[in-house]
Amino acid sequence: MGQFAIGQSVPRTEDPRLLRGEGRYVDDVRLVDPAHAFIVRSPHAHARIVSINTARAETMPGVLAVLTGVDVEADGLGWHAPPHIRTRRDGSPLFMPPNPALCIDRARYVGDQVAMVVAETLDQARDAAEAVDIEYELLPPLMRGVDARKPGAPVLHEGAPDNESYYYSAGDEAAVDDIIAKAHHVTRLTLKVNRISPNTMEPRAAIGDYDWRMDRYTLYAGTQRMFLLRQTLAEQVLKVPENRIRIMTNDVGGSFGMKGGHHPECHLVLWASKRLRRPVRWVSERSEGLQADYHDRDQHTEAALALDEDGNFLAIKVSNICAIGAYLEPGGTISPPVISAGWRAPTARRTSSPRPPPCSPTPPATGRSAARAGRKRPMCWSASSIPPRARWGSTGRNSAAAISSPLNPCRSRPG
Repeated sequence: MGQFAIGQSVPRTEDPRLLRGEGRYVDDVRLVDPAHAFIVRSPHAHARIVSINTARAETMPGVLAVLTGVDVEADGLGWHAPPHIRTRRDGSPLFMPPNPALCIDRARYVGDQVAMVVAETLDQARDAAEAVDIEYELLPPLMRGVDARKPGAPVLHEGAPDNESYYYSAGDEAAVDDIIAKAHHVTRLTLKVNRISPNTMEPRAAIGDYDWRMDRYTLYAGTQRMFLLRQTLAEQVLKVPENRIRIMTNDVGGSFGMKGGHHPECHLVLWASKRLRRPVRWVSERSEGLQADYHDRDQHTEAALALDEDGNFLAIKVSNICAIGAYLEPGGTISPPVISAGWRAPTARRTSSPRPPPCSPTPPATGRSAARAGRKRPMCWSASSIPPRARWGSTGRNSAAAISSPLNPCRSRPG
């Protein structure tokens, strides 16, 4: 056997230093004279922000700044808008709500970012955060995506009164319905794919360092998509040439897809660093991550399978409603869940056999072959009791629903 051969063990070279505790994660990065950020988050799934009083917090020891959505607007800080080719039922572009780094007038999930306190130490920032006085007007929450389009459902975004972000379908629905209606046997199944929240070994963290001499930004973050994040920050958030931004990612302590998204905290630390002319670091607490990290799944699926008298597959129809959370997110909206898809078995060719050969029981394809498989997908917004942003992925007809939630994100902002 040579040096490299099939079946030969491949030693892992990255393990020794990690086992010795010599990994380098975001929180291991130490810059000179950093400030510490703490995020004030909404305790409500859906609420209008009546007022924010930061006067007492600003006078507390060590506090450098208390920033709100008003400051975000004043400085022209942008937000990440995901590219998406989907449309609504009437053919108009999908509904994409603005997603500012800090709430401006309304909180739409538990954990939504309302204000950010920056101080000399983390304890000082945390103490001052408790002194930020916020008055909320509670609004009705919407807990389940399947309720998003029902009459009288709470509306999360005024631009989408039906709570639906987009609707996508594929396949010949009429032909599939006809086959199901005439089939010898039809098996029906309703499934609930529960919402999930990642719980990575390394919590999310971000350190922003603005070099005012060179007008350049450096972001230290555990991200799976450095180049996409840099492009988004340059073009949509900070609105500077891409060569003015550098992303530094060392070891990443778990992700499950969650760290592939664009989180508002990355925007905030870079923005705050420029305002204060010193590095600003933010590290998520474990309980904070359960609210603010992007969630996933949360789909309601109804499927019907038509069979002939011999048990051969004739057609399948799948309809999904996916609760996508309060906002769309770049990494997750590229392949939305399928809400409704139809598939017909291919027509059998005539042979000398007295009975045509059975149709192939191949289930609907996924990904690139989805069009041939015949699917339909829509998506709705529901309000108030689900995570902030959700990411999604699946097959069939889809309806995306936005929801505000006690569990902050559906950023799931759509894995």
